Amino acid sequence: MPIESRVILTKLFRPEPPKDVIARPRLLARLDQGKDAPLTLVSAPAGYGKSTLVSQWLGSFGAGETSAWYSADPSDNDPESFFLHLVSAIQVALPGACEDSAKLARSNRLPDHEEVVRLFSNELLKLEGRVYLVVDDFHFLSHEGIRDLLNLLLAHPPSNFHLILVTRRDPPILLNRHRRQGQLNEFRLGDLRFNEQEVDTFMEANLPVIRPAELKELALRHLEGWPVALRLLIVALRDTKDVADFTRRMPAAPALVSNFLIEGILDQIDAERLAAMLGVSLVDRFNIGLCDAMFPGLDGREFVDWLVASDLFVIPLDKDRGWFRFHHLFQDTLQAELKLRQSPEEIRGTHQRAAMWFASQELIGEALDHLLKADDLDAVTDLLVAKISNMENPPGRDRTTRWFAKVPQSVIDAHPVLLGTRCIQLIQDVRIAEAYETADRLEAALVGFDGDAKLRLYLHGVAVWACTFQLAAEKKWDEIVTRAEGILDQLWPEETELRGLLCMPLSNACRAHGDVRRARESIDRIRRELEAAGAPYPEAFHSECHLNFHLGDSRRLSECSGTFLEHCREHGFRSYAVNARFQSAWASYQLNDLETAAGFCAERDDDVVLANPQDYLLNRRLEVMICLARGQVDESRELLVPMHGFLDRHKAPRTIFCYESTRALVALREGHLSEALAWVDSHGSRPFVANLLDDFAGIPLQILLATNTPESLRKAGEILGRTVDAAAEMNSVAARFELLALRALWNHAMDRGEESLADLREALHLAQPGGSVRVFADIAASLPLLLTLLQKLELDEEGIAYVGSIWGAASVPSATSEGDVAVEVPRPPAGSLVEALSKREYEVLLHAAKRLSNREIAETLFISPGTVKRHLNNIYEKLGVHGRKEAVAKATGLGLLQ
Repeated sequence: MPIESRVILTKLFRPEPPKDVIARPRLLARLDQGKDAPLTLVSAPAGYGKSTLVSQWLGSFGAGETSAWYSADPSDNDPESFFLHLVSAIQVALPGACEDSAKLARSNRLPDHEEVVRLFSNELLKLEGRVYLVVDDFHFLSHEGIRDLLNLLLAHPPSNFHLILVTRRDPPILLNRHRRQGQLNEFRLGDLRFNEQEVDTFMEANLPVIRPAELKELALRHLEGWPVALRLLIVALRDTKDVADFTRRMPAAPALVSNFLIEGILDQIDAERLAAMLGVSLVDRFNIGLCDAMFPGLDGREFVDWLVASDLFVIPLDKDRGWFRFHHLFQDTLQAELKLRQSPEEIRGTHQRAAMWFASQELIGEALDHLLKADDLDAVTDLLVAKISNMENPPGRDRTTRWFAKVPQSVIDAHPVLLGTRCIQLIQDVRIAEAYETADRLEAALVGFDGDAKLRLYLHGVAVWACTFQLAAEKKWDEIVTRAEGILDQLWPEETELRGLLCMPLSNACRAHGDVRRARESIDRIRRELEAAGAPYPEAFHSECHLNFHLGDSRRLSECSGTFLEHCREHGFRSYAVNARFQSAWASYQLNDLETAAGFCAERDDDVVLANPQDYLLNRRLEVMICLARGQVDESRELLVPMHGFLDRHKAPRTIFCYESTRALVALREGHLSEALAWVDSHGSRPFVANLLDDFAGIPLQILLATNTPESLRKAGEILGRTVDAAAEMNSVAARFELLALRALWNHAMDRGEESLADLREALHLAQPGGSVRVFADIAASLPLLLTLLQKLELDEEGIAYVGSIWGAASVPSATSEGDVAVEVPRPPAGSLVEALSKREYEVLLHAAKRLSNREIAETLFISPGTVKRHLNNIYEKLGVHGRKEAVAKATGLGLLQ
């Protein structure tokens, strides 16, 4: 997507200094002296020449120094817009630079800020020469996410990068830290005031005839060296005959000086031009065409030329001098004057004419801004409907999201087209409850809608699609199938979007209802229809992968996800490619191809990974699981850090559960059973049912079974009683064989040997056709007893080979002298009040009993001596002892060691 479609390019060009600018060598020298620092701050109220000074400085740069400019405004006050403009400014200055950051910036949401800054910093560091980036008018940006981005960027700034913040007040970043470290070059009001020499130079350059001494005194004492006030004074005095009288009437308070001077300037302008100038102050930027449209009968070219020639505080915004804006201080005063001279109705009319012109130029965001200022909500609705209904040039999700963020809910509720678009946005943002309510409003709005029949059918289909998510939560599978197939049977061949949307809920409902054949047929039907219409069909692949995922068919999932990924790459579906890579990684992981799985995870595409926050966290969790499968427990703990940071911006029940369950799994593998159990207990008496079925997270059950107390076993039994049958009812095969394996361990703990083996036999029967291995190996890593139970089953040759693959997957670098044989960790006797040891802790204890040193144990287990020490401390805490000898003696007394 080109930069032009997301940003206003005129915000990315360095403004030219005004014609009456004077050299300020003392300040330019100080700017040069601070070049090696990563940050320059220019902070002062309006009118002190901040932007002019910095623009002068950048204009003096030679070869090897690249400058980029970004003028912020209130619409940029969020991390996504801010980062987009930062990267775009770099690309305007250096075309082709920071491409990966540009891809990331074009997504609707940014990932964890540390990842954003890491990517951006690394790309900046690759650029040749030193890069200077100015953010002008930074005072408009107060969002805490922007503050976090800058603090991270400046914590370890690229050595070739220099940031200049131009602002009316200090930014909320860690300025004191940068001062202490000598990394800040700052300029303040006192620095920017004209001194006596600069006043002399300015007066001589701009008042060559009138140079009374009292004007110099006025500039230094009365105006306090305020640059913009001096400029206003010069313009106001051009046609003034009695200078003494004019200066005598000037207010004493500096805060009132600018208004007094501007009023003196306005009094010298003829009525027609003055009216146009006041009206133009309503827009943040203007050109000849806009002036023609805003003021019928006015010669826009002559008017703009007059403004520039008269030096009425007009700033060019591009190199071609096609766009301009007023100096902010001058614009504010003009707007205040306009309200005194014109009625609200006249001002609304000017906003409406500006909006019509912006809309005609496809500058829809600015058109909406002016229609909203005119309080013309009907026109807002009409404009949005016209643009969203344009099938030849559809606006795309990111643009409609930005447009909807500007308008009140009443505008969206006013038309079915807008409600339909809103439904799609809410589903894509995983805001299901809001989407369901919006779908109800859409259905109600369609009752009296007399638009095109195809449009009506499409919108009805969108409402049906949105409702399927709520119906799925209510397990109304028949209703989903009936309603979805009813829409598909009526759709005309060219309608491809809605077909794709309906594919997933329809196939999922068929599978959950137990009709896998019908699920596959529905996917094949939609794929054929999309292909016949000449459209790509990522939704069909996505649905097929989802089906195989829930069926636990890892072999079929591996084949399907590979083709899915190729299709996404061929057609540029980066968002779908995120899911395709995850499905490929998951299939490889379940087939115990850890290297391939890790490769897919490392291929994360950060520019779109946040299209679905759940996908991001599932990828991260899989990385943790791969580390655990390789025996890299410490590394897995480190991977939790970015997951936790991500939750600061994307908190939702499922994302929170995904992170917390992963953290609990790591704690369980580390042997911190009390930490893991505390998380389970925090969920109350009836936890986990939905998450166990949706996310295959048997982690709480592993924790409860590892705890092995009467209370934990009772709680595990309650959860299993609700979830195993629910998984069977929904035909969630993958969830079912995982839960059955866990119930086998629970039955064994309850001395139900036959039931235990029956559950395990059924679990293998369900999982073996699809080849899933790691689900059992991961359970065995926490509960090694599973491997013992597997040996007790009477199996055919294929079953024996399958169990052998599970044993092989369960073998990580071991502490035993017997090689790669998995270690079964004995449980403390009931009533001993001793917490069970983890597998790794037991391995450390075995070697400690052999009197090996910490370093010898570390070399044997391929871990660090520090990790050995940490495991020994955990052992001492669990056994209630203070050293090695006591630990070995107590473990022997408890029967844990022979």
